[in-house]
Amino acid sequence: MLTLQKKITISSDGGGCLPVFDEHGEISHLDYGSASLLADTLKGLLDHGVAPETALPAFTSNAATLLRLRKKGVLAKGMDADIVVLDEDNKIRDVMAGGVWHRQHEKQLRKGSFESD
Repeated sequence: MLTLQKKITISSDGGGCLPVFDEHGEISHLDYGSASLLADTLKGLLDHGVAPETALPAFTSNAATLLRLRKKGVLAKGMDADIVVLDEDNKIRDVMAGGVWHRQHEKQLRKGSFESD
């Protein structure tokens, strides 16, 4: 089972095409992936009792390994310092990207390229 767990990844392009299927398995229409999809998925897993050490690698080290992102996926010296801190309800509280806080104590500190005031 451990080998299988290292092959499972959960990732998103946060706005990509998302097919919606009908009861016959046919595509009924196309939607788009929400930027909150990863956070919602992690919250759902944790809320249903999946241990963090079981859930997190699919979002972090497994995805980084598969995509050959050598400076991502683990917290260690010399890595990119991308960190997400969850609150007691498993919701995102703080976000650090590249060693810079973008969200801290539930306050947005930096905005993305496509976000407006």
